[in-house]
Amino acid sequence: MAHSPTTNQVSRASIFIRQTRSGEPFFVDHLNRGCSTSLMIEAAPGAKSARYTTRYTPPSSGNHYLSFSGIGPSKLFINGQLPYDIVIESVPSPVANSDLHLMLNIISGHIGLVTEAEMEADLLAEAVSIASSADAVICCVGSTVQWETEGQDLATRRSPNETRSQDRLIAAVAAANPRTIAWYAGQETGNAIANVLLGEVNPSGKLPVSWPRRIEDTPCYGNFGLDSYDSLEVEYVEGVFVGYRHYDQKYGSDEEVSFPFGYGLSFVTFAVNPTRIEGLISPPLDKARANNNNTSLISVTVSVRNISTVLGAETVQV
Repeated sequence: MAHSPTTNQVSRASIFIRQTRSGEPFFVDHLNRGCSTSLMIEAAPGAKSARYTTRYTPPSSGNHYLSFSGIGPSKLFINGQLPYDIVIESVPSPVANSDLHLMLNIISGHIGLVTEAEMEADLLAEAVSIASSADAVICCVGSTVQWETEGQDLATRRSPNETRSQDRLIAAVAAANPRTIAWYAGQETGNAIANVLLGEVNPSGKLPVSWPRRIEDTPCYGNFGLDSYDSLEVEYVEGVFVGYRHYDQKYGSDEEVSFPFGYGLSFVTFAVNPTRIEGLISPPLDKARANNNNTSLISVTVSVRNISTVLGAETVQV
């Protein structure tokens, strides 16, 4: 169950066919993380109870912090000794959750451990101190599965936690160092950017999205899912102009994007030259769309040549 650099034993999940957890478990799993669920265990259908065990040795004495949760009725036991044997017992929830059909009759438990020193450290002051003495700052922020999940729209593009701790972090760091870049960009972005800056990887990726200047410039502004929370009706106002197709219409206007779909920089310089274009569009594209007629195949051939001394990859966008 529990997993941290100070955990000295792999956790064990024992799944039982009886709610009393009597007899031998019919399935045992060994974990190196702080959560377990029977949802994805094919060998555990019909599970009626589970016992999760681990041993934890704190790196120092103190009033440390522990979090614990389970889907159904669960109990947490701690033996009061050093090291600590931690046991969780759980059964499926007897109450059907109308919002989580997928988790019906599923057993799950989660435990987290944070030391007193780590919990009470003034990380904001530390970040500001580092930022103030740096030439430039790259601030990578993100969310967790506790903040957002599938099938749920975000209410705002601000950081999705109630305390807005990440908004305060970005504001404080940017105030300490005006040369600050911040982006809410995904799980491994921080590691990826570090590898690029240290020269371990040559960036060859391209933006999978268009980056608008304002939220009001997005294709479905005013018609997001939460905008229709009361009416339960969503109008697809963008029609066929979804995503980058919408932004293609805005070039040359004040709604032009900051960075378009497919944009990307690299340490490598490529020469991209069209060598052959074959085929015609007939009838004209706008009439073909209106009449739902098929168009001819267009074949575009280009030569791509790396004219620098660094290995890299290029994506050609037509």
